[in-house]
Amino acid sequence: MPNVTDPEPLPSGSPVYDLPNVFLASRIAGALGKKPEPLGRTVVTELALLNAGMPLAHTAAKVDLDIRA
Repeated sequence: MPNVTDPEPLPSGSPVYDLPNVFLASRIAGALGKKPEPLGRTVVTELALLNAGMPLAHTAAKVDLDIRA
């Protein structure tokens, strides 16, 4: 079940980053019109790749996201 963290975003060093049963993902805010559908397809495709043990099509390094780099 998706939840929003408090505070958001989580500060670096938060123990939530190290939980083995948590998958953290950015929220998509402000998507209007037909944008949610292609974004949703991308998420489903990425999850299928992840589940199959294949490389993701879209990746970002922690340093690019300024998260616990």
